[in-house]
Amino acid sequence: PNDFEPGPRQAEVVSRARLLVAVGAGFDAWVDDLAAGAGGDPAVVEVAPQDELRPAGAGHEEAMEGHDHGGGGHEHAEEGDEAELDPHFWHDPRLARGAVDAVEAALAAADPGGAEAYRAGATRYRAELAELDRALAERYGTVPAARRRLVTNHDAFSYLARRYGLEVVGTVIPSTSTAAEPNARDTAALIRAIRDQGVPAIFSESTVDPKLGRQLAAETGVTVYADLLGDTLAPEGEPGADYLSMMRRNADTIVEGLTR
Repeated sequence: PNDFEPGPRQAEVVSRARLLVAVGAGFDAWVDDLAAGAGGDPAVVEVAPQDELRPAGAGHEEAMEGHDHGGGGHEHAEEGDEAELDPHFWHDPRLARGAVDAVEAALAAADPGGAEAYRAGATRYRAELAELDRALAERYGTVPAARRRLVTNHDAFSYLARRYGLEVVGTVIPSTSTAAEPNARDTAALIRAIRDQGVPAIFSESTVDPKLGRQLAAETGVTVYADLLGDTLAPEGEPGADYLSMMRRNADTIVEGLTR
């Protein structure tokens, strides 16, 4: 989650690591301090595909007439940045493939003796990503064109929407971070957009308080589905505990909400 702060347990694990994998793009800005403070001097690899990242809010700013993205505060943006980038690239399996490539290369550099095994594992996983992308395209393809608009809890699903032909009309929290908060102007603009554009459903995440989404539901009569996984995986043993099942779980939730 966006409010995660590493503690002594994480520092102890990192102190024994040779490689630390991070999303980058401001998503886990605490990584460098953790690596430096834990000792052990692990190599840090950031997997976000910088050349493929979209500006925060891309894809729904025009739909939110009068929406003030500055009012909620963008927790991921670094001071002095010209524009905040959306780090949630993994919701597009094609972009997740780039992360696999980066991890494979980093593992081989840290442990040259295992390079062949890492290459084989990465090759298998890239095939699984291709199959996932095909299955998701088929699943989202069942949503009628007139019902492809949605609202999410925070700005985490623009890559998914672009890949599978959905439209994120707006977000309950106008930020790529769940740590931000909407103001009255944000909320009023979102209510207007939901009503004007006939949004079928609001989607919140299982790891955040759905209170704000439920308030919007009460105002608009739209159903809230509070089962998405945006920034985290599900607990071990549950659907969504790994990347592939997380993406399928989200697809099931979104398709159900948009077609009901």
